[in-house]
Amino acid sequence: MVIAIKFFDMFSGIGGFRSGLEQAGGFECVGFCEIDPYAAAAYKALYNTEKEAYYSDITRIDTAEMPDFDLLVGGFPCQSYPEKKIIPKVTIKKHYKSISSLKYRDNFFGYTQRFTP
Repeated sequence: MVIAIKFFDMFSGIGGFRSGLEQAGGFECVGFCEIDPYAAAAYKALYNTEKEAYYSDITRIDTAEMPDFDLLVGGFPCQSYPEKKIIPKVTIKKHYKSISSLKYRDNFFGYTQRFTP
């Protein structure tokens, strides 16, 4: 009997992380969260999500109502960039001890502190 690792796909986009887990085998998605309606529609079209929990906004998730899972996965939240599509370059140097040393840490922790299982 094969026991699947149940995972929740946070900041799912169109499911890149999920694709990798499904190709690896032994994983079962129990839910996902994606704020962009077009990405969420693509995700639902690409995967069988009928029995999965879906949340459009991480800030509105009631963790008591979430399905049980063993692994929380997800892409780093997308950032808004100007019309010229200029993407800032972030260099992680060896002397950084943790993500809290990064220039954009406030943005990262702003998202993650709202979600406390």
